[in-house]
Amino acid sequence: MTHQQMGQELSLEDAVRAFRTLPSQWQLASMHPELVAIDAVRSPDYAPVYWCFPLGNDVLLRCFRLCDSPALGVRDIESAYGYGGPLSTTADPEFLSAARDAFTQWARARGVLAEFLRFHPLVPHERWYSGDVAFNRTTVHVDLAEDLFQQYPTRTRTCIRQYRAGGLAMERVSSEVMRSVFPGMYESNMEHAGASSEYHFPLRYLEALFEFCECDNWLVFMRGKPVAGAVVLASSVAGVAEYHLSARVLGLERSRAMPGLIHGMAEYYQSRSFRYLYLGGGRSVGDQDSLLFFKKGFSQSTAPYRIGHQVFAADVYDEMRVRFPERAASGRVLFYRD
Repeated sequence: MTHQQMGQELSLEDAVRAFRTLPSQWQLASMHPELVAIDAVRSPDYAPVYWCFPLGNDVLLRCFRLCDSPALGVRDIESAYGYGGPLSTTADPEFLSAARDAFTQWARARGVLAEFLRFHPLVPHERWYSGDVAFNRTTVHVDLAEDLFQQYPTRTRTCIRQYRAGGLAMERVSSEVMRSVFPGMYESNMEHAGASSEYHFPLRYLEALFEFCECDNWLVFMRGKPVAGAVVLASSVAGVAEYHLSARVLGLERSRAMPGLIHGMAEYYQSRSFRYLYLGGGRSVGDQDSLLFFKKGFSQSTAPYRIGHQVFAADVYDEMRVRFPERAASGRVLFYRD
């Protein structure tokens, strides 16, 4: 295969340039190549990769982390935390077929066993993906072109009135202020929830995230003390703000800091002509999930979250199934890492 037929790995700078050639509505902040570089600081086994397939005037861009598992002697591909998947300027079948063949050749040449991708619900990655795609759960986004209070049920309106009556104030803060407050608050929440290790982010990741060019850092204050916060990925190009991470001081639920913060962010991005405030889904795949119920209190606009995967070395993957039968029974694509 020629260099072009195999596609090419780009530098971060070149990947950003390729990203900016895509239709504006796909240029979400969570799709930005720099976010993959930020994600890779979480582990020495992660390497950011920006792979591009150009043909004529079209391009397909893939940004992901390449993950080594030294103890197992295998390598795989995964989206950065949040979402990630192929982005293309075209859905032409011949172009996508050529891109698929090129990426398969590249993956096998790099010794990649398999890949697992989390597709953003507001981006049609499945149009451009050649692997298997499956529905995972429902997610919520607020339509900022509509009146906000008209989208809220009575329970949410009541929460916002209580928040306002409590005299709390929200503020978009600098990365320095966020660094001094949010990590401790977030870690306390994760410990309280009994979250798995993948959600206990190292400080270096959070610090890099706070300084990301498309990150807005929000805090809610009660009598001058921070009681809640959120990290929002905001792309004015795409017109989408994404609720990425949040945390609150435990025991102050009656202050309604989180509902007030979400409403305040919706007002802020609405005033800047954004199209959506994306809130995400629940903690589980069920439609009765309590976090999903909370988020649906801000909008009935939903979109399906899908996952994608494919195996590049079937013989080795089958060997892993035999080696780790209990892990394989979990149904996870990258089960051998468990």
